[in-house]
Amino acid sequence: EILQASVNSMMVLPRRMLYKMDRACDYVSIYAPPLGVARITVVSGRGFEIEKGFLNDDIPDCYCVVSMGDLKHKTSTIRDNLEPEWNETLDFLLSDKEQVVKLQCWDEDEGPLDPDDDLGAAATTP
Repeated sequence: EILQASVNSMMVLPRRMLYKMDRACDYVSIYAPPLGVARITVVSGRGFEIEKGFLNDDIPDCYCVVSMGDLKHKTSTIRDNLEPEWNETLDFLLSDKEQVVKLQCWDEDEGPLDPDDDLGAAATTP
């Protein structure tokens, strides 16, 4: 992970590095600018269910992770809510029309022995 993070920090979106193989090649002529910005707003969630436990029931503490390429953004956690509302807006550089936006929703749990529970996922292209 450390090596990958170091290499990614040297590259520009969409994580491509230009390497001059031909001395006659000009960087300016082969540069491809981003197509634009994908502005994603995580509005709300619904359809979550109470997890039945042995001693008590657990109302989910929901948060979402939105990713495009290797960039990720985590929303704030909404505690004890079956219909959370985030209204959080994030921007991603769009470098390819086929880039996939992934949304993963989690139930935040406390403690190292109680990992976060997966509540669902979705994916689409902008």
